[in-house]
Amino acid sequence: MITEDLYIKAYLAIDEVHALDANKEIVDGVEFPAELLYSQRMLKVLTEFAVDADYKMKLAAQCQHLERWAIARNLYPMDKKGYYQWRKAVLDYQIARMTEVLTRCGFTANNIEQISDILQNRGKKEHIEGQLLEDVACIVFIEWYLPAFAAKHDKEKVIDIVKKTTKKISEEGMAVILGRKLSKSVVEILKQI
Repeated sequence: MITEDLYIKAYLAIDEVHALDANKEIVDGVEFPAELLYSQRMLKVLTEFAVDADYKMKLAAQCQHLERWAIARNLYPMDKKGYYQWRKAVLDYQIARMTEVLTRCGFTANNIEQISDILQNRGKKEHIEGQLLEDVACIVFIEWYLPAFAAKHDKEKVIDIVKKTTKKISEEGMAVILGRKLSKSVVEILKQI
């Protein structure tokens, strides 16, 4: 069982890791480590979408991009196969780092395995917690990261990525996206899929 004290200890330890991200994002004139901000957005959406989310679910959301910066994308071929190789390497690294951090915090192997299972089963609709994490990640991408992505890529690629993203989302997740206050540019993109 994950107690509130144990959760808070882990929450703070994970935030310390995210705070090491040299990549920065500016929001309302304030600079944040990019992955710390991403983690905060994941937790915000999770607690709005699944108000009864337990501590292991919250920690999985918080760990979703744990030290993602540690493995550069350009270490792998810049094609589809290389992208999936990179994602696998990043996930394996995240799980290892999460295990280190949570072990230091006093988590049991069983608790760590449950959180790891959520992270590793993202996108499999039969895995309820994994699907919830997938929904949250997709909502966060669409709400906060799609405008910047769209500005860097041609329209066809943007539409293709958004179609692939929305295919991963549950019906409940799509309802949440459509009910959120989204920028005009995001609404226009969503209308085209």
